[in-house]
Amino acid sequence: MSAGEEAPHRASTRMSMTILGLIMAYLAAGKASRDALFLSQFRSSDLPAMIAVAAIIAVIMSIGSGRMLVHVGPNWMTVFFFALSGVLQIGEWVLFGYQPRTAACLIYVHVVGFGAVLVSAFWSLMADPFVRRAAELRCGGAERASAAAGEVGPADWKLAPLLIELLAWDEVVSAACGALGRIGPRIAGTLVDALLDRDGEFVIRRRVPRVLATIPSRRVVEGLFEALQDQRFEVRFYAGRALHLLVKARPELMIVPERVWQALNRELSLQRSVWANHRLIDRRGSNEKQWFFDDQLLNRADRNLEHLFTLLGLLLPADAVRIAFRALHTDDRQPKGTAFEYLENATPPRNPAFAAAGARSRCQRQNAIGRCRTCASRSVSHGR
Repeated sequence: MSAGEEAPHRASTRMSMTILGLIMAYLAAGKASRDALFLSQFRSSDLPAMIAVAAIIAVIMSIGSGRMLVHVGPNWMTVFFFALSGVLQIGEWVLFGYQPRTAACLIYVHVVGFGAVLVSAFWSLMADPFVRRAAELRCGGAERASAAAGEVGPADWKLAPLLIELLAWDEVVSAACGALGRIGPRIAGTLVDALLDRDGEFVIRRRVPRVLATIPSRRVVEGLFEALQDQRFEVRFYAGRALHLLVKARPELMIVPERVWQALNRELSLQRSVWANHRLIDRRGSNEKQWFFDDQLLNRADRNLEHLFTLLGLLLPADAVRIAFRALHTDDRQPKGTAFEYLENATPPRNPAFAAAGARSRCQRQNAIGRCRTCASRSVSHGR
């Protein structure tokens, strides 16, 4: 720790110890006062019954404060209990002038019940920042969880598992994605594992690519490419979009083209009935244009074609592929015919590296383009 960081840390420690000392003094004085006031109104033989009742109430308060800590966090809980204790003390002081016996019982229960809760609340507030932030993320309230996620920085990478769980929460997913993106490459492996875990929650797996698209690394690209083989269409769809965005921003991350052709062939080999059932559960807003292949068609585009052309965009000139994609969504036969012609003419390998891949690879590319043409015709002829 540097000298600049050490001074505030020492000041915070001194203040914490001072406050703790005042709390302990309050509890010591409170115990002496409760006993004196109770015994001034009751016989000593009544004390065991009072202790038992106060202990039961203290247990109930401890359970309630624990649940409150989970739901609202240590900051609000500490303020609440200290304020409530102060209000009750004023009420008990006023009541003692009219009903001393009742006030004596309330004071006894107050000191016993609130004593442990106040100390626990204070230590929760003074706990390690990681523990406090983790409690905020798991508090159960969307607003508090979003606020806690908004405070996460690159050094908070240990919170990644909790933030990944928040991806399943519609009201918090935006804040969770932002927090995971800020942590960045340090959790790339964790995010890829969550994406490829077929036993994991589907809602999390289909949203992880939104985060991975902001982390340019070879590990991420390989993980997204592996996700193109997933059984769930939405996972494949968003993995493809994330790949497109990463390669567009960092061309050096481009994977072997033949693997993309193979992915296209796998997609095109699906039965027609399977294609018809492909849906996107998560709605993409008009302000998320980067998650659409075409920023003009947006939600009007056929989802299957959008996924196929996203993969084609990794191999062929992006502008030409996008023009063909738009043409397939018009009612004019001439642009459609031009688009089909382009798909056929794009088959011959122009890159010497493609030619060196051999006849089998050329056959795979020709097969992919041919099937893509057939599936495009099928999609546009049966409506979107």
